[in-house]
Amino acid sequence: MEATEADYQTAGTAVTSGGQSGFDIATANLLPGNKITVSYTTAPGNTPHTLTIVNVNDPTALPLPSPDPNNPVVGVDFSGGMAKVVSELNSILGSPLQFSNPSGTTLRVLDKGPGGGVTINAVTSTATQTGLAAGMSQLPLFTDGSVPFSGAITGSGPQTLGFAGRIAVNPALAANPASLVAFQAGTASGDPTRPNFLVAQLNSATFTFSPSAGIGSTNAPFNGTLSGYIDQVLTTQGAAAASAKSLSDGQDVVVNSLQQSFNSATGVNIDNEMASLLALQNAYTANARVLTTINQMFTTLQQAFA
Repeated sequence: MEATEADYQTAGTAVTSGGQSGFDIATANLLPGNKITVSYTTAPGNTPHTLTIVNVNDPTALPLPSPDPNNPVVGVDFSGGMAKVVSELNSILGSPLQFSNPSGTTLRVLDKGPGGGVTINAVTSTATQTGLAAGMSQLPLFTDGSVPFSGAITGSGPQTLGFAGRIAVNPALAANPASLVAFQAGTASGDPTRPNFLVAQLNSATFTFSPSAGIGSTNAPFNGTLSGYIDQVLTTQGAAAASAKSLSDGQDVVVNSLQQSFNSATGVNIDNEMASLLALQNAYTANARVLTTINQMFTTLQQAFA
């Protein structure tokens, strides 16, 4: 459900119905994976909430995971008609919001009226642009094979799963590269509107990244720009490397200390052993002289009594 270079937002139109207030939002252009965001506050304390309604046309993918009960994420199949959409939303969410279909494919979101403790601040839709010259800066630069990339969610996973192996330059754009600049009829050659938008999207677009790299968690994955994610990866890996280096240095100190103790207990000191050898040699020489003298004395005695 990340924003891409082809996604655009449309603000809802403020409406009132009796004593209730809210917004009307068009849904005709919502592709699978596109969403409607409802921002509202509840009393007491004006607690902020965000409701995200995602267009999911595969029933095996429902219900969508919604880890934060204060900011629910709801999947609804808009291809089944607005009556079904309204019924499902009112059934799933109930209080504090009320949904209806005033006409066509318009979705109306209302509060509970005066004293209901709910204030709806904004309703916006995020849809995927599929045309090249629709008068918008948004451009479907890439496609999922031959179909638009809209962040669709199916029972086998999100459209992002395996997208790296299917991503392709939009064939219509490849056939008409002038559309990189011309976003509507009569666009002047060299007009920077669309190129500047693409650069801005590249630098500021936010994504939700998998926690498998050690950044964020399953319940709170890292959400931010690509450059911000890279900074987080480098910071995390740098901290891990510093921790590993510190642990290694500590282990080296322990190993060296044990090695010295072992050498001290089992090693041979050459100087001490040489001194001991010299002392032994001197003692042997002295003993040899004593024995020689004794032998001479016995010889002299034998000769005297002979």
